[in-house]
Amino acid sequence: MEKIDKEFEDALAKSLKTIGGNLKRLREAAEKDLTEVAKAVQIKAEVLETIEEGTHEIRVSQLARLCAYYNVTPVDLFKYSEA
Repeated sequence: MEKIDKEFEDALAKSLKTIGGNLKRLREAAEKDLTEVAKAVQIKAEVLETIEEGTHEIRVSQLARLCAYYNVTPVDLFKYSEA
């Protein structure tokens, strides 16, 4: 069971990094600063920063607001991208 828990934690951490990295790329491509996006989607800038770093779990409501802001789907954010 511990192996499954560890695998799940690793997969979750990887997903959070992917989502966060994609959110940061979207923000930078839109030429927006962190504070501007945070205010628009009603998330504290400090929280958004940690989401973009992949070190903070993202709530479904936060994910929905960010997807609407950037006009993307949640699936788009789960796709790995280095670009």
